[in-house]
Amino acid sequence: MNPIFIFAALIFLCFSNPTRAAMCHPDDEAGLLSFKSGITEDPSGILSTWKKGTDCCAWNSIYCNLDNRVTTISIGPENPGNFLSGTISPSLAKLQHLTDFELSNLLNITGPFPQFLFQLPNLKYIFIDNTGLSGPLPVKIGSLRKLEGLRIPRNRFTGPIPSSISKLTRLRDVDFSWNEISGSPARFLNKAKYLREFIA
Repeated sequence: MNPIFIFAALIFLCFSNPTRAAMCHPDDEAGLLSFKSGITEDPSGILSTWKKGTDCCAWNSIYCNLDNRVTTISIGPENPGNFLSGTISPSLAKLQHLTDFELSNLLNITGPFPQFLFQLPNLKYIFIDNTGLSGPLPVKIGSLRKLEGLRIPRNRFTGPIPSSISKLTRLRDVDFSWNEISGSPARFLNKAKYLREFIA
């Protein structure tokens, strides 16, 4: 039999086999579905595509790398409102390839600064803007050594800026505005060599 025909047939079978469809890594799926279970209201259907057994890289607000591991969660309607209500599940710590965590204009998402973020070894960017999150910034925030962006404006965070922020030497963007945070992070950021934007 013609070897070219055999090769073409194999290629066809590979791409036509439905079992090859990209699927969620079990840890990523479990973490994301736990987050969804902590949401009590989703009137706009933001998380309507988040369904067990489907490709989570195709879900709304989720982005993946070439290995089909979730690297970015970016949930934020253009206009602030009651689009989601609930709390942030600590099970998002299962997303060990996550580099970017972004929430914006989610006024009914409540709770403290997300603690699961400290269990993510590759985290580079935190953007939490205009949510119902509140309370003090964690003292151990300096343990996020790969962090390049820390933008948390228009929330309800309170208390002093932890001195451990001085350990974040890779920071490029910082925004603590419109909270009830005391002090200026400027005195802690002298080691952030690449700082290009700072808003207090």
